[in-house]
Amino acid sequence: MTTGADPEAGNHETAAEPQKPEAASTRGVAAPSWAAVQEQLERRFQLAKKTDTLVALAWQVPGPQGNVVQWVRVSPVRVSVRASEQLWLAVLADICPEAGMSPASALAYLNQLSIGGIMLWRGAYLLRQMVPLAFFDLRGLESLVRCVAHEAVRVRLGLSGHAKTLDSDLSRMFEE
Repeated sequence: MTTGADPEAGNHETAAEPQKPEAASTRGVAAPSWAAVQEQLERRFQLAKKTDTLVALAWQVPGPQGNVVQWVRVSPVRVSVRASEQLWLAVLADICPEAGMSPASALAYLNQLSIGGIMLWRGAYLLRQMVPLAFFDLRGLESLVRCVAHEAVRVRLGLSGHAKTLDSDLSRMFEE
């Protein structure tokens, strides 16, 4: 099952458009740039796609009906906060096609998520986690991407009636 065959699905957020960012920080220390984020992802993962405004990753994950592709997309977005724009990272992971989960189930899962929120985009449910780049430490980027991917798979398995926690073999799928 590939819920977002288009690796750019979810790359155009409501009220937050993908941008070619210049990093600016409010904490006195230079915030990581989008280029630094891309370099870090490229060092740690095999990329499925890389553009000026998107990095897409894909894993083959074993499932009850065979392997599935788990997409994760990372994009810079500008978010309006208190009349100013801030650069954030959007990390998106496929959960399932729209037909695979009812809106009521999506709302019920929101209370069980360990990270992120569920959104419906172009006929697919996605797990979305946003982080402000100005306050983000790149040392946490790999963990963030793996957690979002793990959580999306956990929800998918829960929908199919399987365990809601991943066994160690499935968790290892996200290791390089």
